[in-house]
Amino acid sequence: DINYGTACYLAREGLNAFVLPLGYSDYIEHTFPGATLPEHELFRYMPESMTSSLPTQYSDRPLDILFIGTSSHRRQDFFSQHAGYFAMKQTFIYMPDGNSPFLGSELRTIHFGAFVALVKRSKVLLNVHRDEVPFLEWQRIVTLGILQKTVVVSDRCEPNPCIQANIDYLEGDADSLPELCDFEIGRASCKSVDLGGRRI
Repeated sequence: DINYGTACYLAREGLNAFVLPLGYSDYIEHTFPGATLPEHELFRYMPESMTSSLPTQYSDRPLDILFIGTSSHRRQDFFSQHAGYFAMKQTFIYMPDGNSPFLGSELRTIHFGAFVALVKRSKVLLNVHRDEVPFLEWQRIVTLGILQKTVVVSDRCEPNPCIQANIDYLEGDADSLPELCDFEIGRASCKSVDLGGRRI
């Protein structure tokens, strides 16, 4: 299983299970470069500075904070509680209803390539859990965050032997996430890191 906790659970139940984390993908790297933000109704009113070519410096990324995830009571409560903070930042928040499949023909669907393009224009990729289960969202934290050279700020996650909180990504209680975002945005404004292939 790609999730460490699930693999451990299956093994405890007597099944021959192990964790196989999804690492670097040459296919993703070359198929979804993120250079162009695809046309989509959601991006129609974004300033051109956010949709134009990729910045070469981390500090020039136009979005401070990006969050994309299906809607839940916990996420709604979190963003309403901290609405004033996110309103003061260059923030892109998209929380569609997740009670039905995401079809390619639907406007509410953001394709993987568009997600990558948004991540590469963001200083912080925010991870807020749907509910109280501290599930480590590997796709969001690793594939869409770390491997896209974007700092992830996350709710507390279950331990994982492959990545470590506050080394590979920033982690805290839900109420501390705005403060962690502020910390990283402040650091990012000082970064003149060339994004041409090096880890930041």
